[in-house]
Amino acid sequence: MADSSPLQLSLNMLRDLSNGTYGQEIAVLSSKGIRVVNARRAIATLIDNVGSLATYSLVPAFNVSVDFSISFFSTAKLQEEVEIEAKVVGKKERLSCVVVQVRNKLNAQLIALGKQWMAATFININNQPSKL
Repeated sequence: MADSSPLQLSLNMLRDLSNGTYGQEIAVLSSKGIRVVNARRAIATLIDNVGSLATYSLVPAFNVSVDFSISFFSTAKLQEEVEIEAKVVGKKERLSCVVVQVRNKLNAQLIALGKQWMAATFININNQPSKL
């Protein structure tokens, strides 16, 4: 039975994009020959989700990352408990800046520090057609 985990599905899509059997022409051209050297479940998704939720507490709208950076200082082992702290540190119009820290719960060692700017998108539920 084939592995159907989200990670494996993503790797399969990337492989198909790289060899031209999946995707739009521009995506295929820009990804031709790309190769994954190492892939694992990433702490980046956790930081993105927690940052988005922290931003939602300030701006109750669908928030999308427009700039996202992570610095890794250590590793978290499987089954190791971590503490995550997110703070919205800035806001300007529709943009919010959030900082997310991931620490080892046992010794408080910093594992990763994420910083992201998020834009609030107020989705129009009336589904009006584009004016373009």
